[in-house]
Amino acid sequence: MTKRIAILPVLLMLFSLLALAAPASYAQGGVGETNTPVTPATGPDGKVEVNLTALGYSERRLKGPYDSATYYFSLPAHWQPTTETQVQLDIDVWGLTDTTAVTGTNHAALEIYVNSDRLDTVPLEQNGRRILTLSIPPAAFGAPQENGRHRLRVLLDDDQSCNTNYPSNVLIDPGSKLILPYHTIPLTADLTRLPFPIFQRSFLPEGAVIVVPNAPSAAELQAALAVAAGFGRMTEGELPLTLATEDQLTRDERQSRHLILVGKPDTLTLPGEIAFPENASTAGFGQSIAQADDGVIQMAASPWNAAKAVLWVSGADDAGVIKAGQAVSSGLIRVAGRPDFAVVQQVNPGVLANSRGTVDRTLAELGYNLTSLEGEGHSSADFVFQIPAGQAPADGIYFDLFFSHSTLIDYQRSGVGINVNGEPVGSVRLSDETANFHSTRIAIPRTAVHTGANYLSVEGWFEPVSKCFQFNNEGVWLAVRPESNLHLPQTALTDVPANTFTLSEFPVPFSRDFTLSDTAFVLPANDPAAWQTAAQLAFTLGQEAGARVANFTVSLDDLAAVETTYHTLIVGQPGGLTAISELGQALPAPYEPDTNEISQVNLPFVYRVPEGESMGVLQLLSAPANPRQTIVAVLGNSAEGVQLAANALINKDQREKLLGDVAVIDSTQVLVANTRPAPVAQAALTEPPQTTVAADTPAVVQVNLASVAQPVSSFSANQQFSVGRFNTWMMPMLAVSIAAMVIIVLYVSFSELRKRRAH
Repeated sequence: MTKRIAILPVLLMLFSLLALAAPASYAQGGVGETNTPVTPATGPDGKVEVNLTALGYSERRLKGPYDSATYYFSLPAHWQPTTETQVQLDIDVWGLTDTTAVTGTNHAALEIYVNSDRLDTVPLEQNGRRILTLSIPPAAFGAPQENGRHRLRVLLDDDQSCNTNYPSNVLIDPGSKLILPYHTIPLTADLTRLPFPIFQRSFLPEGAVIVVPNAPSAAELQAALAVAAGFGRMTEGELPLTLATEDQLTRDERQSRHLILVGKPDTLTLPGEIAFPENASTAGFGQSIAQADDGVIQMAASPWNAAKAVLWVSGADDAGVIKAGQAVSSGLIRVAGRPDFAVVQQVNPGVLANSRGTVDRTLAELGYNLTSLEGEGHSSADFVFQIPAGQAPADGIYFDLFFSHSTLIDYQRSGVGINVNGEPVGSVRLSDETANFHSTRIAIPRTAVHTGANYLSVEGWFEPVSKCFQFNNEGVWLAVRPESNLHLPQTALTDVPANTFTLSEFPVPFSRDFTLSDTAFVLPANDPAAWQTAAQLAFTLGQEAGARVANFTVSLDDLAAVETTYHTLIVGQPGGLTAISELGQALPAPYEPDTNEISQVNLPFVYRVPEGESMGVLQLLSAPANPRQTIVAVLGNSAEGVQLAANALINKDQREKLLGDVAVIDSTQVLVANTRPAPVAQAALTEPPQTTVAADTPAVVQVNLASVAQPVSSFSANQQFSVGRFNTWMMPMLAVSIAAMVIIVLYVSFSELRKRRAH
C-alpha cells in the first residue's frame, strides 16, 4: 500500500503535464452565426411575415422613464403594400407601479411610428406579456428615412416614474414581425439610384450576375471587373455577385438574378431580347446622341422576371465600353433625358481622387455632409482619407474638429475621442462653452497614418444629465460639422522597394491609389473560371480600397505590357499563362514549364500532391522589369485551386495568417513560407506579429483552416499538415519532467525492495 501511495502523486503529476502540453481545443462558431437574415416564405396570396430576426435584430430592452428602439428595413422594389399591412409587437412588461388609482391616468405608454407616421399610442396598464397589433397605412411607406430604408420606431414614455427607483421595462421580442400583404408593381429603372434596384437591402434574397461575351476583349473584361469593383464599394461587399459568359448563364440565373450585361452590341446577343431604351445593332447606337467612342449605360426590367433589373454597360467600341464600366463603378450617373439611359463622353478619374498636392481637405471636400452622433451610450462616425501611391505622410498632421452638441449631456460622464486607423490620437472635454459651433485641434502622429486608405473615427460616449428628459436619445447628440479640416502634409517616396510586405497585407499595394489607377489584372484569354475569380478579387478591391472609380487595366496574358507601370494581379492556372513561364525563376516558388505543377525548389519541404487534389498557390514578388512594382500571382492546379487561392486573400480571417511571400492552400490547410533572405519589413497598413527569420532559411507557418469561418470548396486530401496549438516551451519541459518522474518511480521502487529484503 505504501508503494502505491508514493507512486500515485507522481502519476497524477504526469497526466497533468500531458494534459497541459496537449494542443488546446477551442470551440468554433459555425458559419452564419452573425445573425444572418432568414428568408421569409412567400404565400400564394402575396403576403409575407418578416420577424425582427430576419431583419438582423435581436431582442431590445426599453428602460423607463424614456427610451426608444429603432429598426430599419427595405421593401422589395416591386412591392406595393396594401391597407392590411400590420406590425405585430411581442412585448414583455415589468416594473410598472400602480399609480392609476392615485393619479387617474396610465403612467406608461408606447408610441409606435413607421417613418414619420405615428401608428398609435398604446397605454401600458399592467405587467406581463402581450402582443400589440397595429395597422400601417400604405402612405406611411411613401418617404423612406435613411439610404432608401424605412424606419420602425418604438418609444417608451413613463414620466410618472421619473426620479424614482422603480422604472418600467419593456422587452421587445425578436419574434415581433411585420405582416406585409402586397401588390406587385412594375420595377422602376433609375440609373441615378445605383446600386438600387440591383441591391435593395431587403429581406428577400439578392444577387446579380455580370454577363460578358463568350470571347470578350480585354476592354470588355476590364469594364466587367470595374463594375464588380464599383458594386463592391457601393454595397460594402454585401451583394452576392458572380461573373459568367453568355453561354454559361443558366435559365435559373436569368429568372432569379439581376443581370449586368457588359459588352458591345456585336458581341452580345441577350440585349436583343430586352426592351432597352435605345435599340442597338452591330453598327452601334446610331439612333442616340452617343458618338463612336462614347459609353452607353441602359437599364430595363428583365423579360424573364419583372421583379429583376437588367443593366447594360456598353459602347460601340472598346473605348466606349471601358468608359461605361468606369462610370458605373463610380455610382455617379448623369442620365440623358430619361432615368434609364446615360451616355458617357469622358471619364476623368483624377477628379474623383484626392489631389496629390493638396494639404488641407475639409470633410465636405472629402464627400461628407453634417454627421451626427446621437443617443445615450457609445456612437461613432468614420471618415476615409487617402494618401496617394508614391506619397508618404510627413510631420505636422492635424485635424481641426468643428462641432456642436446638446447641453442635455452630462459633461462629467461624457466625452469625445478621435482615433486614426484604430490608434487613439486625442480627446475632447465637453462643456457649455463647447456646445455652439466650437473647434479644437487634434495633433496626429505621422506614424498613425500611411499611404493608401486611412480611417479617422470620431467616437462619443454620452450620458444625459437626467433620465427624465423626454426621449433622451433624441436630446443627446453631437454634430460633426463638414467644415472640419484635415491638414495632411505629404512627402514623395523615392527608391523604396515595392516588395517590403507580406500577402497578409492585401489589398496593399493595390489600394494605395484611390482610383486603382496603378493596378492591372493579367488574365488568361480563354478561361471563364479565372475571369470569375478575378471579378471576386476586383469586388474586394473596390470594397476595401473604397475606390471612387475603378480605373485599373486588364491584359490578356501579356505581362510585359503592364509590369513596368502597374502593380499586377495574375489570376489563373500556370500552365495556361505565358506570364508565369516568363517569370520563371523570379517566382518565389517556380513552376515546371507549361504545367500546373509547382517545383517548390525554394521551399524548405517538397511534398508529393495526390493526383486530382486541387491546390491553390499565392506568390508575391517584385516585378523583374521594375522592382518598384509588385506582382501577386493567384494560381492553382485547377479552377478550384485558383478559387482556393483567391479565398485566402478575400477572407480576412484567412488573409491575416499569410505572413510570407508564398502560400500553398488546399481544402483544409495553408502552408505559408517566406523565401526572402531577411525578415520582412511590415508595411504601414498593418502590423502583424513579427517572426524572426534566419538569414538564409525560409520561414514556414502552418495554418489550420478548420478555425476559419469562411467555407472553402471541399476536396479529399490524402496528406495533411497537422497543426495544433502547442507552446514551444512545452516539449523540453515535458521531457525533463518525464525523466525526473521515471527517476522518482525507480527510486521509490528500489527503496521498497530494500525494505522488503531487510525484513
